[in-house]
This record gives sequence, C-alpha cells and structure tokens, in this order.
Amino acid sequence: VERSLELQRLLTQHSWNGFVLNEDGVRLPIKTGHTKISFPSESWDDNDINSEGMGVWAEIRLHEIHSLMSEYEISTFWEVGSGAGAVCLGLSKMGYEAIAIEPLYAGALFTASRGVVSFACTFEELNLPAASIPAIGVFDVLEHIKDPTNLLREFGRVLSKDGKLVISVPAHPFLFSDYDSSIGHYRRYTVTELRRSLANAGFDLIHYQYLFSFLVPLAWALRVLPGKFRTVDSVKSAKHARTQFRIAQKLSPVFRFLVWLERVLKPPFGLSIIAIAIPTKELD
Repeated sequence: VERSLELQRLLTQHSWNGFVLNEDGVRLPIKTGHTKISFPSESWDDNDINSEGMGVWAEIRLHEIHSLMSEYEISTFWEVGSGAGAVCLGLSKMGYEAIAIEPLYAGALFTASRGVVSFACTFEELNLPAASIPAIGVFDVLEHIKDPTNLLREFGRVLSKDGKLVISVPAHPFLFSDYDSSIGHYRRYTVTELRRSLANAGFDLIHYQYLFSFLVPLAWALRVLPGKFRTVDSVKSAKHARTQFRIAQKLSPVFRFLVWLERVLKPPFGLSIIAIAIPTKELD
C-alpha cells in the first residue's frame, strides 16, 4: 500500500503509478529515456554530494524558502534535482510533504534512506498527468541545463491550475567564475533573464528576492578576480570553494546577523535569486 499521500492521490485521482520501487527504497520510472544535465558527479564523492548544501549557507536558504512557501500556502511539493536533500529533508522535518526527484542515483538513495519519497530519474521521465500536482521546487538546478525551456514547459503542463513553481538560481552573470564551470553551471541569472526564460515557457514571475547580498564583493574577489589573471583548475576551484564554505560555517553567527539585516534593507543584488512563478493565465 502506498504510504505517500501525494502518490496515493495521483493513483486515485489520475490513475498514475508510473514507477517501480527497488530494494533500496528508490523509485524508478517504468519508461526511461535519457536527458543530459550538466553536473560533474565525478568531482564530488558520494558522501559529499554538493557538500556546501549542508552548512550554514543551506540552513539560511532553507529558512528563506520555507518562509516563501508558507506565505504562498504550499504544503506539498515535488523537488526536481533534489541532490542530497538539503531542501526536501529540511522541509520534511517542518511538516511538508516532499517528493524528491534526482537523476544521480546516490542522491536519490540518500534521501530515500532518510524517509523521503525519492525518484532516481529526470522529471520528464516520470510522464506525470497534466494539471496534476500542486507545486514544484527547483533549487539551483536550472543553471545546470543548457536550455531549460522544455523542462519549464513540462512543469507548466503538470502543475495544477493554481500550481506554484518555486525557484532558486545563482545571480549576476558578472560573478560567473571557474567555480561555476567546475560544478556544471551554464549561466548565472539576472531577474530580467529569469523572467524572460519563464515567460518563454508559459510562466509569470510573481515574486523574487535576493539572498546573500553581503557575499557579492567576497565572491567576486575570491572566485572571479583570480581567473582574470590566470587559468584556475576546476578541481582546485571546487576544493577552494569547500574551504570557503567551512570558513563560512565558523562565521555562522555573523552570517545570520547579516541575513537579518538583508531582510530589513532588501538590497537589489545578491548571490542567489529566490522566486515564485505561476502558469500564465490564458485570456478568455
């Protein structure tokens, strides 16, 4: 018997049961294809998948995502590209029902082993029914896809009439560095570019906010500036980034104060953009 209320609802209301459950507790789509994403899994060992995602950086981002989802009354969501579960595991502990979708098996296994319903596949491979799910979360994923238009359109197809798309992306193209390349980023976004990308796929951007504005000068100095004078090895760049995150963890009280200040001042820049989009309403 399916214990997930969300999957049970899809079975009951839409007759969808397009997966098999393996011995690891990971769900696999019955019909699979192949969609390439840009994430160099070999650059992270299995026990350190996106290791920065488990520190103070992720804790602060999780809090902001939770606040936004609470404001828009989202309680059940499908997270696409869930990685090692920095978002879905945290929100599950807060009472949300999360469905994790992760094409790297190690990530899906990790979240499944911690009690989150997890699919090891791309979102498109699930072939969900049209207008069937209430919310989708896609956190630091769109920048890993060369052209995310088709994926965004698939989101629009399966979201319900009042569905919400919750997004986070890295901000400001001028901050693009060897670190971005080392973890498979194709781009960093401006709000204008994000709005245009969403509009091309049939979405309206209804809310956005910046996060980690106080880190912009530091990111430029530590990641962008060195690359202007020499070629930076991508593996070394990733290792340096891990060191930076460990330092950030030690400075977490300072980070939390600066984020509080950021909420008050609302500066028009940051390392990340967090946003909410809805399917474009068709005119009668």
